[in-house]
Amino acid sequence: MACTSGSSAGSGDDGALPLEQIEGLTAEQIELLKGLWITTVEGFVSRCATKAGRDGMGKLLGCTAEELDRLHAAARSLLPEDVLKELEKPRDLPPMGLLMGEPEEPGE
Repeated sequence: MACTSGSSAGSGDDGALPLEQIEGLTAEQIELLKGLWITTVEGFVSRCATKAGRDGMGKLLGCTAEELDRLHAAARSLLPEDVLKELEKPRDLPPMGLLMGEPEEPGE
């Protein structure tokens, strides 16, 4: 999946920018992100704050490092510096997979 097309949309009700504003992000990639509750430019940028986050994002979106760099730069260009400074502070969080246990069988 290539990182090539994008679309434009307005801000959400909470003032956050929707993923559709990131130039180069495809509709399929947007759906993948939304499936993981990443729905805003701010959420995308914050998840790229660490090397592990960037590596995971690249794998999820099917991008090369260079393609992800372009997407990340496009996302960053939409946000003010003070917001970027806060979003790009690395957070010590466990991988999302650790938050979800094995699915239970019906009746257990």
